[in-house]
Amino acid sequence: MEGPLVRVENLTRVYRSGASDLVIFRELCLEVFPGELIAIVGASGAGKSTLLHLISGLDQPTAGSIFIGGQDITKLPEPRRARFRNREIGYVWQQHHLLPEFTALENAAMPLLIRGMGQREARQHALKYLEATGLAARSHHRAGELSGGEQQRVAIARALVAGPSLLLADEPSGNLDEATGASIFGLLQQIRHSLGLTVILVTHNAAFASQSDRTLTLESGILR
Repeated sequence: MEGPLVRVENLTRVYRSGASDLVIFRELCLEVFPGELIAIVGASGAGKSTLLHLISGLDQPTAGSIFIGGQDITKLPEPRRARFRNREIGYVWQQHHLLPEFTALENAAMPLLIRGMGQREARQHALKYLEATGLAARSHHRAGELSGGEQQRVAIARALVAGPSLLLADEPSGNLDEATGASIFGLLQQIRHSLGLTVILVTHNAAFASQSDRTLTLESGILR
């Protein structure tokens, strides 16, 4: 597509805190182009995760617009926003949020099952992404039987299985040791190039940020 895949216009998020307002950011603007990897850095509490929640449609802004592929997701009612999110946005969290009673394959297939795809077809699709993340041999192991790095690889497969155009990653290596974290970041880079994904990464890791196409700092409600 021509122009940015993600366009954030005059985004404001204010929370009510007792008798006063807590302003996370006001009139924030951002453009991210197709295939781009941008890193967002900043101190803890600066609002980085809040920004990703808004871009994903998991939270609604106080004011402003968020366009993804030309669709203003802030104007969508929640059921349509959830469907849009299921199809267009993948999310990898610091915590993997896998369902412990399910296998790696079942966890990875979950977005497709939620969409209504049959179990056999969903599992076939999920296995492809587990193969891409190097976990095909562990596909029938329950989440609790996997290492931290393996669990995060399942979370990446789950984020990608529905074929999103945008991947949001919120400190995806934050709970991992240095070597495992580096392998997870390398995997994200590899998949980003092979699938032509657009990625917005929140990280405290300066080495990861330096390998992005652009690094933006969120400080005092301003993204620069």
